Amino acid sequence: MTQREFLFSPRLLVIEDNEMNRELVVDVLTPAGFLIVEADSAEVGIEMAFDHPPDLILMDIALPGLDGLEARILLKANTKTAHIPVVALTAHAMHGDEVRALGAGCIGFITKPLDTRTLAQQIFLFLEKGEDAEKRPDLRLAKPSENVFRSSLNTEDARSKL
Repeated sequence: MTQREFLFSPRLLVIEDNEMNRELVVDVLTPAGFLIVEADSAEVGIEMAFDHPPDLILMDIALPGLDGLEARILLKANTKTAHIPVVALTAHAMHGDEVRALGAGCIGFITKPLDTRTLAQQIFLFLEKGEDAEKRPDLRLAKPSENVFRSSLNTEDARSKL
């Protein structure tokens, strides 16, 4: 599946505390046609998802403070964000991690280091698992220059709003 088969530019929220990992995701997925929004903590990511729900969230499991699985449970509990598919990212490919991620409501699981050759394809497949694109009136068209947004929120401000 390629971007040409979609009638929209999927908006992804990448919640990852490691800046190099976030940059890698942006560098790989932006040319594939994704709009990328970034957060460096679960608290900031949740706030961003409440304000502007993305089409899919890529969330690191091992985040400082509120971890990714706890964040997924909070997102699932809110009617504004419960429908958003979440894919867990982890460097800890331990037996049982995938079961825990799926148990928390994630639709998938990607291990790090990321395979840059297959990442875009994986994300397109996860989007297909989520809601049907034709039934989503809120999907947005994008200009290539609008593909990356870095949040000006900080963790403390977001944490105080939760």
